[in-house]
Amino acid sequence: MNPSILGCFPSGLTPRAGQVSALQAIEKAFNGGKKFFVYEGPTGAGKSAVAKTVLTWMGTGFITAPLNTLVSQYANDSSLAPLAEVRGKATYLCRAFTRPGYAPSCEQAEKTAGPWHHSERCSDYIPARDNFWFSRQSVTNLHFLYYSPVIEGALWPRRVLVIDEAHKLEKALIGMGRRMIWPRTVAEVNAKLYEFPGKQDGVLLEPTSVERWLRYFENALNTALPRAESYEDRKRLENLQQGINLTLQSDHWISWLTSSSSNERVLNIAPMTAVRAARKLFRCADHVLFASATIGDTQLFMQSFGIKDEESGFFRASCDFPIENRPIYYQPKGTMSRKSGNAGFEPIFQACCEVLDSHLEERGIIHCPSNELRDNLYWRLKSRFANRVLTHGSGPDRDAGVQRLRVSRSGVLCSTAMAEGIDLADDAARFCIFPKVPWPNMGDPYVKARMDKEPEWFTNETALVLVQGSGRVVRHAQDHGETYIFDKSFGQLLQKGAAFPEWWLEALKSVKKTT
Repeated sequence: MNPSILGCFPSGLTPRAGQVSALQAIEKAFNGGKKFFVYEGPTGAGKSAVAKTVLTWMGTGFITAPLNTLVSQYANDSSLAPLAEVRGKATYLCRAFTRPGYAPSCEQAEKTAGPWHHSERCSDYIPARDNFWFSRQSVTNLHFLYYSPVIEGALWPRRVLVIDEAHKLEKALIGMGRRMIWPRTVAEVNAKLYEFPGKQDGVLLEPTSVERWLRYFENALNTALPRAESYEDRKRLENLQQGINLTLQSDHWISWLTSSSSNERVLNIAPMTAVRAARKLFRCADHVLFASATIGDTQLFMQSFGIKDEESGFFRASCDFPIENRPIYYQPKGTMSRKSGNAGFEPIFQACCEVLDSHLEERGIIHCPSNELRDNLYWRLKSRFANRVLTHGSGPDRDAGVQRLRVSRSGVLCSTAMAEGIDLADDAARFCIFPKVPWPNMGDPYVKARMDKEPEWFTNETALVLVQGSGRVVRHAQDHGETYIFDKSFGQLLQKGAAFPEWWLEALKSVKKTT
């Protein structure tokens, strides 16, 4: 018999009213036979303490987070200890094989020394991996938990799996199957190239013939893997093989061709559902707790994993941040649709200038849904505000761009893909701007097919990005920041009843003078 869940709250912390209500709802649901529970708590709700409490109450469990930085935050929070952490081999410096001028990661050391010699000598990844599997409470990223083999003697399955940032789970599982298959890769494994004559780019292919070729190509990959010339080649081919397997195992998948800059016809594959992948993931625990600031449409979320209403419980926490500290100003200045030729760019650019003028001594971030819009706004704003306006590139320069914002006096970062995963609390940023509503890219055949199948998915995805993006600049109850939305297509989201949280809609205002 489980003890009272409230008695398992981390020592040294005092549960707040919202945490108490959430934990009582979780206790009632799991004791009542529910396998799944969704806990929706905005930033500052204390989701990590709730997650740790549930693990302690259930006795054994895993926590997954989408980013290694979040995994480490869990593991390094002394109030949540103990949580055994593990990440991928490439993230560990292998001290056992380090020598002057050579400091390999554990992945590199394993490649050079071989799996057995690395395993025997490693004092970094291997002990962390073993501790993760043998500990009663552990934290890792989704990819590790999904793909890493369960070692002998591991504590598995466990009583509960907590999935942090759960609104990203379906996209992550589908992304684990989505792949591009290039003609040069087909030639590399001595396979016969796929042929789909007369098919234009982006047009969905007939699945039976594609599946027949993919299964043939799988066999060619299996034959080629032992002959791979390098460790990198083997890992690349194994990754492709994993994606093909996951895609073919899904209940519904699609494929299409695209043309490269060198006129190669590239085969694209993508799962259309994450139900089977989720089932595999959920086998690691008796119960699953989904935690997120917002999941949008609850029914759509459950359906995406094949979860029935009678199997699940739900709790939505209120936001304790004062409304006046987190206003959202919708000022429709024009349309940024491609169909209109981005006709609203000029008035929206002028509106951005007004915001920057009204926040002269404060930092901010501009959320752009594409590199093209980011670059256009950056150069136009830079011509007026000079070095105050910042931007970033891809890869490591993404984090470097955030750091440039932090150390600037009153910088404004023109960004892409930063609606999640960054913390701009207090003076790090006092405002954010959405010059264009972040609709999913209709040029992506997956997005088009998903919208045709589930129109509500399209608006739900867009609403999630807006909620998450505005949350970058207000991180605790004493923090304050303003959000500006200038694309008039935001009105369509409201008219269609997109599933914005009530606490977010409460902060929505229509007009604010910016000068």
